[in-house]
Amino acid sequence: MMKCRESIIIRAQKDFNPNIVSLNTDAIATLTLPDLSHGFDDFSYIAPDWSVEELATLWLVFSAQAFQFKHKEKHGGLSKIHYLDSTGSNAVLKMIRDSHSEGGFQQMRALFRTLPLHKERESILNEMYSDESRIQLASQGIISSARKGWVSCDHAKQLADMFPKSFSDPYLKKAQLAVSAIAGCVQHREGVIVKDNLTAFADYEVPRVLRHFGVLTYSPALLAKIESGVQLEKGSVEERALRGATILAIEMIAAQFGYSASALDNYFWGAQKEIGETPVHFTDTTCY
Repeated sequence: MMKCRESIIIRAQKDFNPNIVSLNTDAIATLTLPDLSHGFDDFSYIAPDWSVEELATLWLVFSAQAFQFKHKEKHGGLSKIHYLDSTGSNAVLKMIRDSHSEGGFQQMRALFRTLPLHKERESILNEMYSDESRIQLASQGIISSARKGWVSCDHAKQLADMFPKSFSDPYLKKAQLAVSAIAGCVQHREGVIVKDNLTAFADYEVPRVLRHFGVLTYSPALLAKIESGVQLEKGSVEERALRGATILAIEMIAAQFGYSASALDNYFWGAQKEIGETPVHFTDTTCY
């Protein structure tokens, strides 16, 4: 039986299309990166006083909702979600954190009705909370493995099997994010060095950052679509090429520098703050 990680890499190789998105090996060789040997970042920052178990639930619920942090305006531009003093992913993360303290499921449902794809968000929320014991079961399994020093792509596949509406995706972006965040909480709260075999989490920000660093080159046709705000259809050859190239690029960088794909993904995703508002591709999807 094919392992989860292997299946994602094979999928990326099939989706990769250098006529649409190409890889620049020279740019990879000349990248300057910080020390990422620590592996997972500290994901407990969002609720410093919470237990590992509480944080795991938070990140599991958030990861299921980790899609479309921007929405299209009537004029065609993209606008970030806002909540309190935060935007984008942090806005949604804080919505979920505050809802756990103020009213739980019903509070989350009310807040999500103001967001893009609110019907899809509510459907995902209903799946996860149809039996809250499953949330605890899923998060505890990842915590237990992290405490032994290992998490894997197979944990992400198990999440997708348990919560298909929430996490099903050929690249398991949201499920791998959940595993990564929970592992990071365990590592930094309990002092356990956690290793992994996760891939990159193929979304819309990481390819934008990789293009900025010259690692990815977009075809003129794709670039014209992105810069003019044309939506890329879910499952289209362009969208698949972007996601496949993202996975393969991070694999190549990991091989070059000896860092994990998950640590590199987190670094490049965070680097979006440093590269300005360069255009990002937009796809109407709950996968990312």
